Amino acid sequence: MNTLFEQELRDLFGDGTIVHKPIFIGRTCFGTLGGDLRVRIEFDDPAVLRNYDSLSVKVINRLSGLVDHIDLPIVDLIGRKMIPDNPNFPDGVAPHIWIYNGTVEWYGYKPNAADRAAIRSTVAQYLNMFREPSLEPVKINPSSPKRKQRNSISR
Repeated sequence: MNTLFEQELRDLFGDGTIVHKPIFIGRTCFGTLGGDLRVRIEFDDPAVLRNYDSLSVKVINRLSGLVDHIDLPIVDLIGRKMIPDNPNFPDGVAPHIWIYNGTVEWYGYKPNAADRAAIRSTVAQYLNMFREPSLEPVKINPSSPKRKQRNSISR
């Protein structure tokens, strides 16, 4: 069954560039970073039950366990969003997925392509810290200048 959680994770990480060999189960994405490092990304509801307002990103060594963990509130990644013509949210809404009466949906605002790019960029920056040194970091902005290679000097 393809849930909204799974579809959102597929939209964010399904191309395999940020999380290699992604597998999606429920509200969780699993994948590899190289060597023995694995990643687990899932929608989390740390503050309010059934209000999934953050992404939990865990880097795990398959032999020794948890390496590092970060919770990324979606509002911190894409900001509060204004909902035009809705007087109930004069200051905008903090984007989150909620479950209400058995229905899973975005509450008030559904992230657009620019929002998804911001989320992907932040997760990529975090995961790049744990990638094998021999692997090229995930390019976050294709229009940015390429890194200069240092020339090795033999002494």
